[in-house]
Amino acid sequence: MERLAQLQTRIASIMELSDIVGAMRSLAAVRIQQGSATLEGIRRYTEIVGAAIVRAAALLGMDGTSARPRATGGMRNVVVFCSEHGLVGGFNEHLLDRAVAETDHDRRLCLVGARGALSAQERGLETAWEVPMATHVTGVVETARRIAAEIYGSLRGDAAGVDIVYSRYTSRGQSSIEKRTILPLDLASFAARAGGPPPLSNLDPEILMEKLAGEYMLAELGHAAMESLVSENGARLQAMEMAHEHVADKLDELRGLERQLRQEETTTELLDVVTGSEAVRRRASGS
Repeated sequence: MERLAQLQTRIASIMELSDIVGAMRSLAAVRIQQGSATLEGIRRYTEIVGAAIVRAAALLGMDGTSARPRATGGMRNVVVFCSEHGLVGGFNEHLLDRAVAETDHDRRLCLVGARGALSAQERGLETAWEVPMATHVTGVVETARRIAAEIYGSLRGDAAGVDIVYSRYTSRGQSSIEKRTILPLDLASFAARAGGPPPLSNLDPEILMEKLAGEYMLAELGHAAMESLVSENGARLQAMEMAHEHVADKLDELRGLERQLRQEETTTELLDVVTGSEAVRRRASGS
């Protein structure tokens, strides 16, 4: 009886765990839907700013089809978009593997996301700076601004450029790791996005280009952060689905054991009844 009560208590605890896993799975799915719905708008805005940069370059007499200017000396920042929270399987480890492969003597690691920073610390990796990662769609813009502030600070020092490494969600928890250079600007990559004569502008062309470059960098950072947030929740959804299967299997096992113990208990009670009846019958016969 005591063993059955302990088993029932354990089953109740696992059922509570199943409810938690289900809630986290649902939340991850909602985050994926919200982020995916926002991504197309972010991509379109980034393209519009890129096209404006090409047209504005004509005001400075720059050839929009020219190759990206080469940086002269200094360190390049490799900004890696990781997760703020856990339960994402190997999401952060895969990103750090790619980042380490991209980092050499003239590149330094910069991390977005507390869990990624913890994983980097466990590996003994040095980082130039760390900022928190957005945990929901509405926090992506603020995350992009914080990263931009860190980048501007490094550009006033010895930074020669910025690369970003992030995970892009595909489907069913799968993702691919992307690496892009956002600074210096590559005018050649924008050339096909715009045409026509230079725009009319009341701003000094250098100021206009500077503001457009800043807006483009912010858009790229926001895009990478949103892609990473969707991918992170895809990894979490996959992890929660696996956890749900394991919990369901464990519940089936324990419920089977519960039925067995109940049957044993019933059998024991029947034996007690039969034994008691036999004792009563013998006493009655003896009298």
